[in-house]
Amino acid sequence: MTQEVAKISAAVDIVGASRLAEPLVQNVRETSGSVVSDDSLALFGILAELAESVIYAHRESIAFELQTTDQTWVRLVGKRI
Repeated sequence: MTQEVAKISAAVDIVGASRLAEPLVQNVRETSGSVVSDDSLALFGILAELAESVIYAHRESIAFELQTTDQTWVRLVGKRI
């Protein structure tokens, strides 16, 4: 099942998003708020140079591990804090 981040209305086991970094930063509450305690958030298709801004924006709710997929794109996988 796929939905826009802003339309997720229930807690889920994992949220995956392949989006530009800016909407992920702007929609922190919607993105991280959908992740139940101890469950995961996977963000992928993020330009490597923008990954730190996404990590910083989610710092109060998600502890991310940076997983580089190549030199241009990264994947972030995190757990709810």
